[in-house]
Amino acid sequence: MYLIQQDVLSVEDADDAVSYGPGLRWGVMGPSLQWHLGGGPGGIQHFMEHLMEPLAGMMKALGTRTSRPISSGRSSTA
Repeated sequence: MYLIQQDVLSVEDADDAVSYGPGLRWGVMGPSLQWHLGGGPGGIQHFMEHLMEPLAGMMKALGTRTSRPISSGRSSTA
């Protein structure tokens, strides 16, 4: 959402990135298993020891979400 809001990519580009990128792998295994396999023989522990600090820095650089969820347009008068 952040990249779309910043006009870095379109909604269609974001859908394609997930569908043809990690989406193919996520259908078979979740992110935790991917991280475990990505850590090689040391597994997820090795992955975390070597990559969590850079990942945390990237997440911090994204900033704080300032937008509100898009309303469905439905009335809540039940």
